[in-house]
Amino acid sequence: MGHCRRSPLSERFISEQQLKQAVREVLAEMLGVGIEKSIAASRQWYDTSSAYSLLGLDDAEQLHDAVRSGLLRVGQEVRATQATGKAAPLSVSY
Repeated sequence: MGHCRRSPLSERFISEQQLKQAVREVLAEMLGVGIEKSIAASRQWYDTSSAYSLLGLDDAEQLHDAVRSGLLRVGQEVRATQATGKAAPLSVSY
């Protein structure tokens, strides 16, 4: 009978705390919890003047139409950057 050799990987252990944290992270990812924070951190915002072409639209009015129709949502994909009483320029995440 030969000796059973353990691979170096089978001798690696993590603490209970590390295991709990790993499980939390996997569950959060599966449930979509906390994803908004990571997305927000990696978002690039574009002004209306350049955003509409990146989205394949013909003009800025089509971008505004998409917001008015609910296709793009202020506070999610779009943020309003207007001053009070002025036209509504938008920033779009892409």
